[in-house]
Amino acid sequence: MRIDAICVEGDPPRFLTLEDRIPTARDSNVWTRVLRSTLQGRSVWILEVKRELNAEALGQILIYEYWFKKDNPDIHVKGKGIICERRTRLIEEVCRKYSVKVFVV
Repeated sequence: MRIDAICVEGDPPRFLTLEDRIPTARDSNVWTRVLRSTLQGRSVWILEVKRELNAEALGQILIYEYWFKKDNPDIHVKGKGIICERRTRLIEEVCRKYSVKVFVV
Protein backbone atom coordinates (compact mmCIF):
# COMPACT_ATOMS: atom_id res chain seq x y z
CA MET A 1 0.00 0.00 0.00
CA ARG A 2 1.45 3.36 -1.03
CA ILE A 3 0.12 6.87 -0.57
CA ASP A 4 0.93 8.95 -3.68
CA ALA A 5 1.48 12.27 -1.90
CA ILE A 6 1.00 14.16 1.34
CA CYS A 7 0.62 17.92 1.61
CA VAL A 8 1.98 19.23 4.90
CA GLU A 9 0.24 22.47 5.82
CA GLY A 10 2.45 25.44 6.47
CA ASP A 11 3.78 28.58 4.85
CA PRO A 12 4.60 27.48 2.24
CA PRO A 13 2.92 24.06 2.15
CA ARG A 14 5.29 21.13 1.60
CA PHE A 15 4.51 18.17 -0.63
CA LEU A 16 5.92 14.72 0.12
CA THR A 17 5.81 12.13 -2.65
CA LEU A 18 6.71 8.46 -3.05
CA GLU A 19 10.39 9.35 -3.14
CA ASP A 20 10.04 10.69 0.42
CA ARG A 21 8.90 7.27 1.69
CA ILE A 22 5.55 8.28 3.10
CA PRO A 23 4.80 6.20 6.22
CA THR A 24 2.19 3.52 5.68
CA ALA A 25 0.93 0.53 7.62
CA ARG A 26 3.55 -1.47 9.47
CA ASP A 27 6.54 0.38 7.96
CA SER A 28 9.23 0.60 10.62
CA ASN A 29 12.47 1.52 8.83
CA VAL A 30 14.62 4.36 10.17
CA TRP A 31 13.71 6.88 7.43
CA THR A 32 9.99 6.37 8.07
CA ARG A 33 10.46 6.91 11.81
CA VAL A 34 12.32 10.17 11.08
CA LEU A 35 9.55 11.29 8.71
CA ARG A 36 6.88 10.46 11.28
CA SER A 37 8.68 12.50 13.93
CA THR A 38 8.93 15.42 11.48
CA LEU A 39 5.17 15.29 10.79
CA GLN A 40 4.15 14.78 14.42
CA GLY A 41 1.74 17.51 15.53
CA ARG A 42 1.38 18.83 11.96
CA SER A 43 -1.74 18.94 9.77
CA VAL A 44 -1.59 17.01 6.49
CA TRP A 45 -3.70 16.18 3.46
CA ILE A 46 -3.48 12.64 2.06
CA LEU A 47 -3.57 12.64 -1.75
CA GLU A 48 -4.13 10.01 -4.43
CA VAL A 49 -3.07 10.81 -8.00
CA LYS A 50 -4.89 9.25 -10.96
CA ARG A 51 -5.39 10.21 -14.59
CA GLU A 52 -9.15 9.67 -14.19
CA LEU A 53 -11.39 9.93 -11.14
CA ASN A 54 -12.78 6.44 -10.63
CA ALA A 55 -14.01 4.03 -7.97
CA GLU A 56 -10.51 2.57 -7.55
CA ALA A 57 -9.06 5.97 -6.64
CA LEU A 58 -11.91 6.63 -4.21
CA GLY A 59 -11.47 3.26 -2.52
CA GLN A 60 -7.72 3.75 -2.27
CA ILE A 61 -7.90 7.16 -0.62
CA LEU A 62 -10.45 5.93 1.93
CA ILE A 63 -8.28 2.94 2.83
CA TYR A 64 -5.11 5.05 2.96
CA GLU A 65 -6.77 7.54 5.31
CA TYR A 66 -7.91 4.75 7.63
CA TRP A 67 -4.47 3.12 7.88
CA PHE A 68 -2.55 6.40 8.02
CA LYS A 69 -4.65 7.62 10.96
CA LYS A 70 -4.35 4.28 12.72
CA ASP A 71 -0.57 4.09 12.26
CA ASN A 72 0.12 7.80 12.86
CA PRO A 73 -2.19 9.02 15.65
CA ASP A 74 0.04 12.05 16.35
CA ILE A 75 -0.34 13.41 12.80
CA HIS A 76 -3.58 15.32 12.18
CA VAL A 77 -5.22 14.40 8.85
CA LYS A 78 -7.05 17.58 7.89
CA GLY A 79 -8.31 16.26 4.59
CA LYS A 80 -8.02 13.78 1.78
CA GLY A 81 -8.19 14.30 -1.94
CA ILE A 82 -7.78 12.89 -5.41
CA ILE A 83 -5.77 14.76 -8.03
CA CYS A 84 -6.90 13.85 -11.55
CA GLU A 85 -7.16 15.08 -15.14
CA ARG A 86 -10.71 13.83 -15.78
CA ARG A 87 -13.69 13.35 -13.50
CA THR A 88 -17.14 11.80 -13.65
CA ARG A 89 -20.23 13.18 -11.90
CA LEU A 90 -21.18 9.80 -10.46
CA ILE A 91 -17.88 9.29 -8.61
CA GLU A 92 -17.58 12.98 -7.73
CA GLU A 93 -20.94 12.81 -5.94
CA VAL A 94 -19.73 9.89 -3.81
CA CYS A 95 -16.48 11.77 -3.11
CA ARG A 96 -18.49 14.65 -1.68
CA LYS A 97 -20.44 12.24 0.54
CA TYR A 98 -17.17 10.90 2.02
CA SER A 99 -15.47 14.33 2.21
CA VAL A 100 -12.92 13.55 -0.51
CA LYS A 101 -11.83 16.73 -2.31
CA VAL A 102 -11.36 16.37 -6.08
CA PHE A 103 -8.59 18.45 -7.68
CA VAL A 104 -8.78 18.54 -11.48
CA VAL A 105 -5.50 19.58 -13.11
